[in-house]
Amino acid sequence: MMRRFFRWIIQRIRVVKYRLLSTCSRVSGVYSAHQPVLFEGAGSIVFGKGVELGVKASPGFFSSYVYLEARFPSSSIKIGDYTRINNGFSAVAFTTITIGTKVLIGADCSIIDTNGHALAPELRHENFENGAAVTIEDNVFIGDRVTILKGVTIGANAVIGSGAVVTDAVPENTVVAGNPAKVVRCL
Repeated sequence: MMRRFFRWIIQRIRVVKYRLLSTCSRVSGVYSAHQPVLFEGAGSIVFGKGVELGVKASPGFFSSYVYLEARFPSSSIKIGDYTRINNGFSAVAFTTITIGTKVLIGADCSIIDTNGHALAPELRHENFENGAAVTIEDNVFIGDRVTILKGVTIGANAVIGSGAVVTDAVPENTVVAGNPAKVVRCL
């Protein structure tokens, strides 16, 4: 019993520490943070009701955190009602990342709506803002270690297999897997 109490105290301290380190002041909505969350950037981060961040009975609970960055004042991350996000998640929005309702996201997943840097060597260290919005529709299930890249729309009820790299649109009611992700079956 005492060990469980100390684990709870340590995790609460981590949650408070990351909240104090956060720089994004435009966070709204109600969410449950079971794991530390770092909010960064000048944009907005909006939570629907019943959103949960972090899973106690999953790897990385004590060693990772959720990272949400809306880089520019016009950038936004919107997370819909009753979405559950596992440990070690990161989302970086240069434009907009929208996650629908009742979405399940596995451990160590990342979403980024930009390439981050130019491909040409002489331009790699320049300020690069080439982004395209990412949309994840309602009731999508995303497995562990999935990467979702710029400009992707994932249709309602889709399933993304663990380890997939999603570079193109995913039709609704399909299962995709692989690198790059391809449709492997319909639901």
